[in-house]
Amino acid sequence: MLNLRNIEFAYGGVKALDDVNRTMAPGKMTCVMGRNGVGKTTLMQNIIGLLRGRGSITLGDEEISGMTAHRRAQK
Repeated sequence: MLNLRNIEFAYGGVKALDDVNRTMAPGKMTCVMGRNGVGKTTLMQNIIGLLRGRGSITLGDEEISGMTAHRRAQK
């Protein structure tokens, strides 16, 4: 299970993600939809570790927020 808790990210003074909270259950499909410029790519880059914002990302019972993208991919 992938859990996102209080994810926040800003490009300078422009907030792209503000208090994002989601739980993605194993075996289920999750779709992130929205118009251009609403933060879909920024969210994905935070999840995989290419960008580092604030908040907590856990995979199962393990906190992965502080891991590099390479280490997250191994998980």
